[in-house]
Amino acid sequence: MLGRDAVVGRLRMKDTIAGLFSVFNSAISLRNAHLQNVTVPQSLLYLFQSSASIVQSVFEGLALGGTGSLVTSLSQSTLQINSVFLGSSVGIEHGIISLHRSAVVVSSSVFANLNVSLIVAQQTSVSIYDSEIYDIKLGSDFQFLSLVPDGVLLNCLNCPSILINSVFGRNISGNKGGLIYIQDFEESQIEAVVTNSTFENCHSRTSGGVIYTKYSNLSILQSQFTSN
Repeated sequence: MLGRDAVVGRLRMKDTIAGLFSVFNSAISLRNAHLQNVTVPQSLLYLFQSSASIVQSVFEGLALGGTGSLVTSLSQSTLQINSVFLGSSVGIEHGIISLHRSAVVVSSSVFANLNVSLIVAQQTSVSIYDSEIYDIKLGSDFQFLSLVPDGVLLNCLNCPSILINSVFGRNISGNKGGLIYIQDFEESQIEAVVTNSTFENCHSRTSGGVIYTKYSNLSILQSQFTSN
């Protein structure tokens, strides 16, 4: 798609191989989609200087191979995810959602049974609201500890702002930062806020059972940590 906007509704796919949409300088809305047991060699949705929303959709049994991701967002793109369930999906290294110099808002969504980080972001503003992530153990498919992903929910490098609000994380295991991994190249450049959230039974193989942060301003407000 080039220079055109689109709305895609009631998409159904099962037991197939797909790389659906490449969007350049446009907008796309994906609604009421249900994808099950779909292999994604590259990106299901690729954005470049574009905007996208994924709403009221279900993704189950995705197999993300090589450079595969559910969404790849680049160069001032914006992504909104609302009322989405994503479960029982596997990838290699890039994360289910991969972003660079973009912005993402996730709300009212549920994520479970993944083997890679949900969001891998660089130089991206990240907001996650009213969502759940549970029953995820990273590392069982990796022989070497250095290959185990950092941050099950979020792996963020040099991101200007991060807001985690009303998120429930349970039964999580990862490498550095069991649930959230935040790092910057310079001291105190990232502004990160975690508020009204609950984290239960979250662990890491090295450090930061729930959160690992380096060179960031982190505020934690009105949140609960149990058995981490």
